[in-house]
Amino acid sequence: MAPASDGGSAIVGYTVTASPGGRTCTTTGAISCTVTGLTNGTAYTFTVTATNATGTSAASADSSAVTPAAAPTPPAPIPSATPSPAPPAPPVVPALRTSVTVRGGVASTIGAVPPGATRILQTATTGSARSTQGFLEMARAKTAKGRCTIAVVRSKKTKKVTKRTYRCTIRLTKGAWTVTTTARGKAGVVAEGSRRVVVR
Repeated sequence: MAPASDGGSAIVGYTVTASPGGRTCTTTGAISCTVTGLTNGTAYTFTVTATNATGTSAASADSSAVTPAAAPTPPAPIPSATPSPAPPAPPVVPALRTSVTVRGGVASTIGAVPPGATRILQTATTGSARSTQGFLEMARAKTAKGRCTIAVVRSKKTKKVTKRTYRCTIRLTKGAWTVTTTARGKAGVVAEGSRRVVVR
C-alpha cells in the first residue's frame, strides 16, 4: 500500500526487492508488481522503496516470508475404456424343408436330402418349452428318437444320382410334440427344420 506521507511530492513508482537473490520489480504509478525469476521452494522476504521527484525512500521493513511453489501437475488423462469386442453371431443353420404327417400315433417326415448331407437324424420332444436362437427347444422334456432312411434316385441312362430323399418315422404318445429333423455332413449340421405336431 502507499506510504502515509509523500513529502509533498507525488510518488511516481515503487521498487520491490526480494531477499535472498536481490531480484526486483519496478512500477510506474501502480502500487503492485511481480518479481520474477524466483526459485520454487526457497523462502523469500521483500522490501519496498517509493520514488518521487525528490528521490527514493528508505526500504521498508521486511515482509513476512513467502515460499513460491510450482503449479500443480495436471492429472494424467484417464484412458478411455476399450470396448469389448462383440461376441460372434451364432452360426445360421439353413432351414430344412420337411413334411410331417401323423397317423395312428406315428409321425412320418419326408423331404429332399440337402447337398453335403450324409445322414438324417430326427428327434421329438414334449414338455415345457423355451425359444432359443429361433429354434424351439424343450426343457425337462420327454424325447423320442426316430428311424430315418435315405432313398437314392438314379438316371436310367447315366446311372448318376438325380435325387436323394429321406423318410423318418417316430412313434409318439398322445400330446403336443416338436419334431426336429437334422441333416448332418462332414462339416457338421447342414440343415435343420422343426414342426409342431399333435397326437390325439
